[in-house]
Amino acid sequence: DYRSNGPWRGQKADIHEGGHRVPFIARWPGHIPANAVSDQLFCLTDLFATFAAIIGSQVPHTAAEDSFNMLPALLGKTGTSPIRPHAIHHSLTGTFAIRMGDWKLLEDLEDNHVELYDLSKDLGEKNDLAQKIPEKAEQLRKNLHEWREKVDAQMPAPNPNR
Repeated sequence: DYRSNGPWRGQKADIHEGGHRVPFIARWPGHIPANAVSDQLFCLTDLFATFAAIIGSQVPHTAAEDSFNMLPALLGKTGTSPIRPHAIHHSLTGTFAIRMGDWKLLEDLEDNHVELYDLSKDLGEKNDLAQKIPEKAEQLRKNLHEWREKVDAQMPAPNPNR
């Protein structure tokens, strides 16, 4: 039984890890240690700030607001602190999720439904912990809403001439 998404639940455009998680492999002899592995949360958007750091350029505050410089992670100089505090996922069906460390909260706004997973113990997102750990679910839900409000406030008004 072939599963292109490995142990992860979901597929492309899905809100689950199988719809978002992909391996990131980097090679830079003399800079990135061979066979090094990092547990840092890394998003595609982070390439912007990371490449800017590599070439010694500053990213303006008005550009790539959701990009984090992951060069320390690539160079093996991060320690245990996360560089990226969270990642926000969005599915094709409109469901949002927030990932913070090993925790992931899925929120379906239409149904006012949440699911909570500890990815360190449940890669397949099979054991919903939202009812068992409601304080963790509420904390992540609050973080997700704060992020969405911040983004909504930064969005320009729709152009009526379009």
